[in-house]
Amino acid sequence: FVRNLESGKERQLTSLRKSIVYTCWAKNNEIIFSSDINGNENLWMIPSSGGTPVQITRGSGPDRAPVVSADLKRLLYSQEQQIGKLWYASVQGNDARQLTFEDANVKNPNFSSDGRKVVYLLTTPDPSGGSSAIFTMDINSGQKTQLLSEQSNIHSPICSPDGKWIAFAMHPDTILHDSAKTYIIDAENQGVLKEVGSGVPEVWIDAQSFLTQRPNGSWVCYVDGRPQRKYFRDS
Repeated sequence: FVRNLESGKERQLTSLRKSIVYTCWAKNNEIIFSSDINGNENLWMIPSSGGTPVQITRGSGPDRAPVVSADLKRLLYSQEQQIGKLWYASVQGNDARQLTFEDANVKNPNFSSDGRKVVYLLTTPDPSGGSSAIFTMDINSGQKTQLLSEQSNIHSPICSPDGKWIAFAMHPDTILHDSAKTYIIDAENQGVLKEVGSGVPEVWIDAQSFLTQRPNGSWVCYVDGRPQRKYFRDS
């Protein structure tokens, strides 16, 4: 909203039904704000007179606290990122040791089917579009193998029971999580990548099929690429 301080009248500029924070009114009457319009919290701009918001920054965000220079040519903002580390321990937790040391966001760890390796995501932020990479690591030797790196958001890699496939979801920065596509990749050969459906992988049923979560429920994905089917009956 824009409010006239003398008259008290207000004018609504956006009707996005999205979170809006950290607004900045520039001298050229453009309003810059932080919002999760496209899923990630990035910076947007809209004229103070109203109009269609224009996206300024992209990537994983969150991009916050924008400030515009006096000559209106430069933008200063903070990108507040999490840094994650991978640890390995017994169930009792008394022998924990650190597996990853990168200053990046490491998340979504899972064991391989034989328990000798872990698979995880490493996300690197970038204002023009962050990148995600799938890694596997041998627990004993610490040797890492990068299977996939894309200028996209990757989610929830899970290993098949026979150790052959890793299923995961992926979508571009400008696409909402609801539109994520489901892929499988050969756990030993990064060149074999196959789209098999949509949704975020949850759990393997057997070596040939696994469940994905979509906005309208749980669906079964098949390694051979046959059409997905809904898993639970509508209630």
